[in-house]
Amino acid sequence: MSSYTYHIDEGALQLPSGFRDASVNAFEWVHESGPITLTVQRERRDPNSPFEAFFHKITQPYPKLFTAYAEEEPMEMAMDVPVLGKRFRWRAEEGVMYNHQVLLDLGSSVILLTAGGRAASRGRIDEVMHGALSGLRLRERGSA
Repeated sequence: MSSYTYHIDEGALQLPSGFRDASVNAFEWVHESGPITLTVQRERRDPNSPFEAFFHKITQPYPKLFTAYAEEEPMEMAMDVPVLGKRFRWRAEEGVMYNHQVLLDLGSSVILLTAGGRAASRGRIDEVMHGALSGLRLRERGSA
């Protein structure tokens, strides 16, 4: 049985073959107006269904899920893969929050990045997202 070496900051794990990476990575920065977070998720999708339909399925419930949901203009993005994004404010107990979300279409999977924090940190949150996207290097994917 072959194995796969999975790297984390603290080391590496040998995993048996046949797994699907469903990990969620969460990163946090300290900012004067409160923490800023970036999460990276991996989601499976039907490659025979349009990417836009998947994006709509994920984001369509937001107005009901987030109190006082208000969309902002999307950020211009140029990537080597299809990409869609959404920026929005919403109200939480601690005040007005801001999320910047980007979905990257990899065919049978999607990488979903979400940067967020207090709306007062909007500029820094957008910088975190821009930095993540501009530094992203996708690995070659074999045909499935």
